Amino acid sequence: MKQGLYRIHFHTAGGASQAMGAGVVSLRDGRVSGGDSNFYYTGAYHLDGTKVTVHATVLRHTNEPGSRSIFGTDTTKVTLTGSADIDGQIRAFGVVDGAGIQFQVALKWLAE
Repeated sequence: MKQGLYRIHFHTAGGASQAMGAGVVSLRDGRVSGGDSNFYYTGAYHLDGTKVTVHATVLRHTNEPGSRSIFGTDTTKVTLTGSADIDGQIRAFGVVDGAGIQFQVALKWLAE
């Protein structure tokens, strides 16, 4: 897996309640940090071969009118599990800890 800056896209399960979001995240030396226009993400990741596991907290930093978390709360702990390839693509499935909300994540490497 490449370390560095990634573009992140995420969405919850389909249907009328589907929600989407995007941002940037840095994966470096086991640490995760990033964000989007309303939330920031911090945490840690573990790599075992091509398997990636992420434990992160998502916190609101800006309260823009009409903005909502795709998870329904301003502070959320999430766990992601997925796989990384040599070209800087990561695909993962996530769950909101304690809430059972599931979502999918796609990351694409951008830069060191």
